[in-house]
Amino acid sequence: MNHKKKIYLKFLGFALGLFLLIPAPSPIAAGEHDHSTKGYIARIWNTDAGLPHNNVCALVQTRDRYLWLGTPAGLVRFDGIRCEVFDHLNTPLLTNSRVLSLYEDADAVLWIGTDGGGLYALKDNEWRRYGERDGLVNGHVRAVTGDIHGNLWVGTEYGLHRLNGEGVRVYGLEEGLSDNLITALAADQSGRLWAGTMRGGLARFEDGLVQIYDVDDGLAGLTVLSLEVGPDSVLWIGTMDGLFNLRPDEGVVRPVPRTYRYPVTSLAPTPRGEMLIGTMVEGLKFLGRASIEGIATGDASGQDLLTGGAYSRGLLPVDSYPKDLLLDEELSNSHICVLLLDRNGHVWIGTKSRGLVQVKERRVGAITGWGGPPIESGKEESPFVLVSEGSPLGSVYPLLEDNDGTLLIGTENDGLYRMRGGRITKVLDRSQGLAGNMVRTLLRDRSGKLWVGTMDGGVSILANGRIRNLTGTSGLASDNVTAIVQDGAGTVWVGTDRGLNRYINGKVTAGEPISMFDGQVIRTLVENDRGVLYAATRSGVWKLSGDSFERIVAENDTTGFDVLSLYEDGDGSLWMGTNGSGLKRLSKSRITTCTTEDGLPGNFIFSILEEDAGLLWISCEGGVFSISRDSLSAYTRGEVHILTPTLFDDNDGMPSARCNGFCCPAVCESRLGKRLYPTKGGIAVFDRRYEREQRHPEPGDLEPTYPQPSQLQPPHPRAAQPSQHPVPHIESILADEIPVRDEEAIELPGKTDRIEIRFTAFDYSAPEKCRFLYRLEGYDPGFTALHPSQDRTAVYRDLPPGEYTFSLRAIGNGGLWSERTATARLVIIPPFHRTKAFLLIVIAGIVLAGGAVAITTRYRRIQKQRMKYSTTTIDTERMERALSELKTLMEEEKVFLDPDLTLQKLAQRLKIHYNQLSRIINERFEMSFNNYMNRYRIEEAQRRLADPAERNRNILEIMYDVGFYSKSTFNTAFKKFTGMSPSEYRRKHG
Repeated sequence: MNHKKKIYLKFLGFALGLFLLIPAPSPIAAGEHDHSTKGYIARIWNTDAGLPHNNVCALVQTRDRYLWLGTPAGLVRFDGIRCEVFDHLNTPLLTNSRVLSLYEDADAVLWIGTDGGGLYALKDNEWRRYGERDGLVNGHVRAVTGDIHGNLWVGTEYGLHRLNGEGVRVYGLEEGLSDNLITALAADQSGRLWAGTMRGGLARFEDGLVQIYDVDDGLAGLTVLSLEVGPDSVLWIGTMDGLFNLRPDEGVVRPVPRTYRYPVTSLAPTPRGEMLIGTMVEGLKFLGRASIEGIATGDASGQDLLTGGAYSRGLLPVDSYPKDLLLDEELSNSHICVLLLDRNGHVWIGTKSRGLVQVKERRVGAITGWGGPPIESGKEESPFVLVSEGSPLGSVYPLLEDNDGTLLIGTENDGLYRMRGGRITKVLDRSQGLAGNMVRTLLRDRSGKLWVGTMDGGVSILANGRIRNLTGTSGLASDNVTAIVQDGAGTVWVGTDRGLNRYINGKVTAGEPISMFDGQVIRTLVENDRGVLYAATRSGVWKLSGDSFERIVAENDTTGFDVLSLYEDGDGSLWMGTNGSGLKRLSKSRITTCTTEDGLPGNFIFSILEEDAGLLWISCEGGVFSISRDSLSAYTRGEVHILTPTLFDDNDGMPSARCNGFCCPAVCESRLGKRLYPTKGGIAVFDRRYEREQRHPEPGDLEPTYPQPSQLQPPHPRAAQPSQHPVPHIESILADEIPVRDEEAIELPGKTDRIEIRFTAFDYSAPEKCRFLYRLEGYDPGFTALHPSQDRTAVYRDLPPGEYTFSLRAIGNGGLWSERTATARLVIIPPFHRTKAFLLIVIAGIVLAGGAVAITTRYRRIQKQRMKYSTTTIDTERMERALSELKTLMEEEKVFLDPDLTLQKLAQRLKIHYNQLSRIINERFEMSFNNYMNRYRIEEAQRRLADPAERNRNILEIMYDVGFYSKSTFNTAFKKFTGMSPSEYRRKHG
């Protein structure tokens, strides 16, 4: 093939690619890139997250809502955030840390079976061990359960034990068992106990009789691994040879179709009558209700038995073909040891080597470019997008949807991509004529041209199969293009990192009205509904007015700030997302600011959208969050204590929690009701239809019941709710590092120096996103807000004697308040010398002697002063004039800020002798010169510590500013005048 022909074919392919970017004259089928399948999130906790071992072989949720995990390295108490480990090192009674089984009985006693250490009972932090002395003939406890008669059944490697008030009875081969090694236990509502064995099949205990089920009764093998009684009293039997089903009234063991290939290690029935199945070699499986009903009648094809399904308030099969429930390949074939459905329907999986796994429904879709065969267009109506058959996407920047549903995707270093018909394909890069590979902005103008702005080569204009590049030689201020917008008059504005250009009649123009931006970085360009063009820069926001831009200046801002995103709401307020300084709102010439310190998930605000007249959707470096405008306004006015944004991140299905900004547009609103966000790992997809399906709380349901409800924030009723009502819980109270007993009223001596209250909240849908409000009534003037990243503790020092009530409320990620308040009463007992009895004893003496002492003391002080100043004379008129001048120097000129100010220097300013100044201060203010100076300095320090503008400065800097050289002197003086330390004062008033 000759050289000219090669060039021709290359050009033809290039032109065809450009042609495909031109919008079609009529839209194709709706849902072009709505290729969605409901998916799951597999969250994993392992040794890196605090587990002592990655083998989780036992799971139970106790009635206080904690999850308890049994591992070979100890017992774990888990609240979704913290793992508290109990082992032989920190729990002396627990001589063996290998936990095999867990069970909570009707009296809230947690029973712990170990591998060689016997049986343990735990209640109210008190442990008790059961061993040979108590009648337990074997210490290897593999299973524990209880029956309706109050018996505790313990399965060991040498027989079955029954524990009750009469003592312990052991069942073995002589009592009718066919094998002494007990592997599983289950009790039904009829009083029957079922015991699985390692080599002897299944045993039933009823009315003192034992019946054995083995291969002659329908079992394929004799090794039983798991037992579970369903809601209809049907017994499910997991064996090394598959899953079986037994109706006690029939006495027939039926095999479950398509399960003979794998060992069934764990079973968990759902409230809707389905069954979760954990296996040894093929991960998690699911049995639908149709199959269960078919098995019961003996007419089951097993077509509902899936290795996957849709989990949404119950498990529903999506089709009859096997698919992995856990998308992670390593989890799909993992060894599952135990399954648990908690009280809110979350699925928990204990694995042999991967740790603890929680299976959650995806709330956010992901477009990554990886996958199998393409999904037919419009096949599914779901918010979850798992695009198949395409180039893998990495870090994505601007997104733009054409009228025909084609999605254009700018990438960080790989040019321009397109998604159409479920496929992602590469369209152009620098080698094919694109101005650059780092695409940062996209625009489809009204004539149909596609504008592609790059950060390394200028702008490419694509039209009619041709491409035209604009660079610095064409008149652009820079080849690093940051934003492109077309205004109502048809002018295209091009922002760069060195200024702003206009494109009119096919030419780039410079000069007015944009010469003022020479050398400035243009962050974004936005035209509002009224046709007003805004330009956001590193130094603030500018507005096009007539033929020139004018800078928007607020009354409380003169320096400007780096703005990344803009949104103007219906009230005329301008919302500004900044580059590290949080979210700002300009309203009536004043700016208010919210940052991570106020509870926002991030300080880098990349995009701002409004939905449903008041709900803002914002992307940042920590994910995407929604929050109502009203709650933000109320918070900045001081009417509420805490912000409650709803955050979505990689734990909800986003391909990456790190959204990308510094691109335009930083969010794409699809005509199919989706919002698409560029992230470091692909595209995050939010489906508004799905959000509307969720239960949104009514304001009346969520109003807190605090003594001051007007100061608390009800969440926006239209916000998406990924979590349920959290349950607050006070874990422990420590007095001087020593745990105290949980009593109705905790009494502590008055000499207690430090009280630490540790707390948590149970919300396993998003435990890491819970927020808290707490208050020690009788001490705290108001509520303290605790944000997700802060430690869940409250510390109080030197509480004065009295009665206090600690109150705690929790707020979930969806803005749902806890339905109850967790409280704890504290009573600080005063020492005898501070009691009423002691006061009555000494009060008489005080009355009799107090007056005399006071008179004598004052007389001596006056005499001492007269002697001291006997040689210092100053007339009354001069003293009053000096007092007036002294007040001016202290209150207006603030001379006390000078750390080197002495009595002599101050007297020189007043033009009097320093002895005269000392006499004035002593007689008029009854204090020394140093105390007089320190009083003013401490008052200035108080003002600065409470000033929000000084929040980013540390206490040491403020100390130097107000005139102190010594930290110890400053702390002593501050304590003397305020009664607290500087850090305590900032914590309460800052």
